[in-house]
Amino acid sequence: MKRDDKFYMLSINPSQDEAAHLIRKVTGKQVTEFEQLTVEEQEKVIHELKNYSRNCMDLYAENFRREKIKSGKDLVYLGRVETERHYRNSDEEVKEGQAKSGDRKPGLQLHVHIIVSRNDVTQTVRLSPLARSKGSFNELNGKKVMVGFEHMEWKARCADRFISMYGYKATYTSITRMAGNTPTIMFRERTRR
Repeated sequence: MKRDDKFYMLSINPSQDEAAHLIRKVTGKQVTEFEQLTVEEQEKVIHELKNYSRNCMDLYAENFRREKIKSGKDLVYLGRVETERHYRNSDEEVKEGQAKSGDRKPGLQLHVHIIVSRNDVTQTVRLSPLARSKGSFNELNGKKVMVGFEHMEWKARCADRFISMYGYKATYTSITRMAGNTPTIMFRERTRR
């Protein structure tokens, strides 16, 4: 018996430059470490990163092109903002003896982990960002519905949203990175239950 995925893990990963720009927009400060902000400023930045993540989840929902799925409010998901990253044994800095596993990585390490259910909020529509058949139509309950999820389109739309929300002046390199080569938004893994 085939077991369907129940949840998917997503990650929204602003670059150091994008994180610095967001912080400048929210606080007016230029910092290289998140801890250089006051607690109140940190809360404002986290609030704004949550706002951007909600916008990305609206785009995620729209990308399925389903009649009943219009926005992130139609999804079941949970997000967590992280402000630090730590070295792992597999990192080059650890292998070369420049850092120890578990040490905090320097710089702005803002990112968001999101777990999203395969089922919509009504538990009647099944969604998979891993569907192989992108842009084709299947018949479901007597209606033709589009199946599939265009990762690159979603990533590009999220990058565009960041640019429009925060007035970010993206370079060709950052646009390429945000649109897919080293994406701002990544699907990490599937989680089975």
